Amino acid sequence: MKSVRRDDHIIFSSDNGQMALYDPENGDFFGINTVGEFLWNQMVDWISVEALIAHTVNTFDGSSELIKQDVQVFLEAMMENNLILTKTE
Repeated sequence: MKSVRRDDHIIFSSDNGQMALYDPENGDFFGINTVGEFLWNQMVDWISVEALIAHTVNTFDGSSELIKQDVQVFLEAMMENNLILTKTE
């Protein structure tokens, strides 16, 4: 089972439904929407990808399959940019 957690070195700020992430190691900024902010806030501690998807499906309206795909795309982008940590248990 794969688990994820946000990387502690990332600085973030939220304002009016938009969250900005800043990686001080490389100077990159990233903007995420309300759903991305929800996901980011769920990853304070290690959480399984399955639990993260379930929380998101239960919180937002929409097709559970589409939400699952969106969460996976979001996590892949976060991993590619070294914004989250992953582990397999």
